[in-house]
Amino acid sequence: MVHQAILAYLSDISLLAVAVMPHSQALRAGRSIAPASVDHGMWFHRPARADEWLFYDEVSPSASDALGFSMGRLMQGGKLVASCSQEGLLRLIDADQA
Repeated sequence: MVHQAILAYLSDISLLAVAVMPHSQALRAGRSIAPASVDHGMWFHRPARADEWLFYDEVSPSASDALGFSMGRLMQGGKLVASCSQEGLLRLIDADQA
C-alpha cells in the first residue's frame, strides 16, 4: 500500500505539465500558466515498487479553452503497472500579473 500511495503522489507531479505543450507559443511571448488540478484518477494493474526504476509515458490528447487532459502509463520491468489520467485548468496570465 505504501508503494501505491507513493506512485499516486509521484504520478500527479508532472502529468498536467504535458498538457501545457500546446501553449508553448504563448509562453515564449512572455506569458505564464497558472495550473490547477480538477481531478486525478489512477488504476493499479499489478504490484510495483516505488523505490525501483519506472518508465512514465505521458500524453495529452486534448488541451484547449483553458482545460488540459493528460494520460499516463507507469511501466516497470517492461510491464504496465498503473495507468492514470488528470484534467486541469490552465489559465494563461501575463508575466507582469504573476
